[in-house]
Amino acid sequence: MKVRSVVRGLVVATILAMLGALLPQLASAAPEKASGRYLVRARSAADYAGLRAKAVSQGARVLRDLKQVNTMVVSAPASARSSLAADRRAAGVARDQLRRATIEDPASTPNLTKPGALGGARVRLPAAAAAKAAGINPDPAWDYKGLLWDYRRIGLPQGWNATAGSSVVTVAVSDTGLDFTHAELAPKVKQVVDLTAFEDPPLCKSLFGQSDEDLAARFGGPAETDWYGHGSWIGGNIAAALDGKGVNGIAPKVNLVALKIAQWCGFAYDSSIIDSFLTAANLGVDIVNISFGGYLDRSDPEQESSYQAYVDAVAYARGKGTIIVAAAGNEHLRIGAGGRVISHGPLTTPGTAPADFVDYFGLYEVPAGSRAWSTSRRPTGWSSRPRPPARRARSATPAPPRTSRPTSTPPASRSPTATRRPGRASRTSSPTTRTTARGSTSPARAGRASSTWLTSTGAAPPGSRTPVTT
Repeated sequence: MKVRSVVRGLVVATILAMLGALLPQLASAAPEKASGRYLVRARSAADYAGLRAKAVSQGARVLRDLKQVNTMVVSAPASARSSLAADRRAAGVARDQLRRATIEDPASTPNLTKPGALGGARVRLPAAAAAKAAGINPDPAWDYKGLLWDYRRIGLPQGWNATAGSSVVTVAVSDTGLDFTHAELAPKVKQVVDLTAFEDPPLCKSLFGQSDEDLAARFGGPAETDWYGHGSWIGGNIAAALDGKGVNGIAPKVNLVALKIAQWCGFAYDSSIIDSFLTAANLGVDIVNISFGGYLDRSDPEQESSYQAYVDAVAYARGKGTIIVAAAGNEHLRIGAGGRVISHGPLTTPGTAPADFVDYFGLYEVPAGSRAWSTSRRPTGWSSRPRPPARRARSATPAPPRTSRPTSTPPASRSPTATRRPGRASRTSSPTTRTTARGSTSPARAGRASSTWLTSTGAAPPGSRTPVTT
């Protein structure tokens, strides 16, 4: 055990050292020529265009327009950043910081020696009793005593008396993707939106020398799937298929959307998380699950600006009838109004040195604190439980929601693939979308992003919603 602890400590120390060396290159501008990545917030929609023009004129590259919340993502030198922050039209300029999946340690290498079925081993168990639980007949794993204790802890099977979900409800998982090639998720994942195409620089490639595209080329799988596993684990818990095999999800009748904000290493930019909320709202998604997060010091103006960007994104989503459900984190902290940490002494790994102990008291958790619903005991950001927003009208036989590949629009004379780098989605592409392993791509319409349908036939079902670009 001692040797294991020492090895683990060395691995964690190595990862932290690498991040300490590399993150300044990703998050801040170097004195000479390097640019940092920033969230620039305009005070109003009327100020947005002028502020954007100024950013471009001072050498900034606009990586993403998030006009719904008057925010743009830019790569800019330090001089441009300072000038934009001083502009009266700017509500704030903040570093586009990194957030991580709510796991114990970030990954330094992908665990993909034998991915997927190649690394699986069949376990033979006694035949399940297949006893009918309340409301549904759950998959066989339900009958193995003690295996699904967590389901029982949240009130199942009694909860299935009320509902096991509905196909008219769509839940988006904002995470490392969903493995839409997996038998338990294949019939549930109706669309994939890959937001990692807007990483500049690409995180996993820059930090650890390998991207999901590299792994896809090496192992022959689709790049848009989940090469980390965290998102698929979340999606499986939510809605794994009720198919008489293995285990079903908590709400096996709902449909899923993959909002891929991170690749195999488990890191995402603030802007990717915010973008996923806006994308989900524009697609008409009912619920977004987000299990990434971090903490901000709101006494720092820059971090306060980041916090407000999250608040604006959640408010926009709620205005569209989309609920954001955010993890409260693994630190075992009490989260108060607005996401403020109101307890001392976070959960730590045994043997943590005093110098490495972090007290989060007084900081604010995002996105759980930005008026999102949290996995804490009550919704954060309110003194009392809010009324749910008015529901959108739905057709009697709703089609799977249609996905729009978020893109920026290039000049008309530019070829859709003219600026595409090998192995990466174009960052200045025309309104087109990558075809996933189970979908087909329709031609782009004028002013709209084309859509990837993930259905058994690859055809667009009738009565579908019109895709909406972000």
